[in-house]
Amino acid sequence: MVYFRNDYKTKAKYGPKKHVVYSKYFREALQHIDGLLENGPNLDREVKKVTRGVNESTLMKISACSNNTIKGLAKISKNRGTGLETIKKSYDCT
Repeated sequence: MVYFRNDYKTKAKYGPKKHVVYSKYFREALQHIDGLLENGPNLDREVKKVTRGVNESTLMKISACSNNTIKGLAKISKNRGTGLETIKKSYDCT
Protein backbone atom coordinates (compact mmCIF):
# COMPACT_ATOMS: atom_id res chain seq x y z
CA MET A 1 0.00 0.00 0.00
CA VAL A 2 1.29 3.46 -0.84
CA TYR A 3 0.15 6.61 0.95
CA PHE A 4 1.00 10.02 -0.51
CA ARG A 5 0.91 13.05 1.79
CA ASN A 6 1.03 16.47 0.17
CA ASP A 7 -0.53 18.72 2.80
CA TYR A 8 1.18 19.03 6.18
CA LYS A 9 2.72 21.77 8.31
CA THR A 10 6.30 21.63 7.00
CA LYS A 11 5.50 20.68 3.39
CA ALA A 12 7.28 23.78 2.05
CA LYS A 13 10.57 22.57 3.55
CA TYR A 14 10.30 18.78 3.08
CA GLY A 15 7.98 18.45 0.06
CA PRO A 16 5.50 15.64 -0.64
CA LYS A 17 5.86 12.45 1.39
CA LYS A 18 5.43 8.92 0.09
CA HIS A 19 4.87 6.16 2.63
CA VAL A 20 4.98 2.49 1.61
CA VAL A 21 3.27 0.15 4.08
CA TYR A 22 3.93 -3.57 3.72
CA SER A 23 1.91 -4.86 6.67
CA LYS A 24 -0.97 -7.11 5.65
CA TYR A 25 -2.59 -6.42 9.04
CA PHE A 26 -2.58 -2.70 8.36
CA ARG A 27 -4.07 -3.25 4.90
CA GLU A 28 -6.80 -5.48 6.35
CA ALA A 29 -7.56 -2.94 9.09
CA LEU A 30 -8.01 -0.20 6.51
CA GLN A 31 -10.66 -2.28 4.78
CA HIS A 32 -12.79 -2.07 7.94
CA ILE A 33 -12.72 1.68 8.43
CA ASP A 34 -14.30 4.43 6.43
CA GLY A 35 -13.90 8.10 7.18
CA LEU A 36 -12.00 7.50 10.42
CA LEU A 37 -9.87 10.60 9.97
CA GLU A 38 -11.69 13.32 8.09
CA ASN A 39 -9.62 15.86 6.18
CA GLY A 40 -10.43 18.98 8.13
CA PRO A 41 -8.78 22.04 9.59
CA ASN A 42 -7.89 20.44 12.92
CA LEU A 43 -6.14 17.08 12.55
CA ASP A 44 -5.24 17.03 16.26
CA ARG A 45 -8.94 17.03 17.17
CA GLU A 46 -9.57 14.16 14.73
CA VAL A 47 -6.65 12.16 16.18
CA LYS A 48 -8.02 12.68 19.71
CA LYS A 49 -11.41 11.32 18.64
CA VAL A 50 -9.85 8.18 17.20
CA THR A 51 -7.43 7.58 20.10
CA ARG A 52 -9.84 8.40 22.94
CA GLY A 53 -8.11 11.64 23.91
CA VAL A 54 -4.44 11.02 23.08
CA ASN A 55 -3.18 13.92 20.99
CA GLU A 56 -0.78 13.88 18.05
CA SER A 57 2.06 15.35 20.11
CA THR A 58 1.83 12.56 22.69
CA LEU A 59 1.76 9.94 19.94
CA MET A 60 4.87 11.54 18.46
CA LYS A 61 6.66 11.42 21.83
CA ILE A 62 5.73 7.75 22.24
CA SER A 63 7.07 7.03 18.76
CA ALA A 64 10.29 8.98 19.36
CA CYS A 65 10.92 7.31 22.72
CA SER A 66 10.22 3.85 21.29
CA ASN A 67 12.62 4.41 18.39
CA ASN A 68 15.31 6.45 20.14
CA THR A 69 18.25 5.34 18.03
CA ILE A 70 19.75 7.61 15.39
CA LYS A 71 18.38 5.33 12.67
CA GLY A 72 14.93 5.21 14.26
CA LEU A 73 14.73 8.96 14.80
CA ALA A 74 16.04 9.63 11.28
CA LYS A 75 13.22 7.48 9.89
CA ILE A 76 10.65 9.37 11.99
CA SER A 77 12.18 12.66 10.85
CA LYS A 78 11.95 11.69 7.19
CA ASN A 79 8.42 10.27 7.43
CA ARG A 80 7.01 13.09 9.51
CA GLY A 81 8.81 16.00 7.91
CA THR A 82 10.38 17.15 11.16
CA GLY A 83 14.07 17.91 11.60
CA LEU A 84 16.15 15.75 13.94
CA GLU A 85 17.04 18.82 15.99
CA THR A 86 13.33 19.61 16.46
CA ILE A 87 12.64 16.03 17.56
CA LYS A 88 15.56 16.17 19.99
CA LYS A 89 14.44 19.51 21.44
CA SER A 90 10.67 19.02 21.49
CA TYR A 91 10.27 15.31 22.27
CA ASP A 92 12.78 14.63 25.03
CA CYS A 93 12.29 11.13 26.46
CA THR A 94 14.12 11.60 29.76
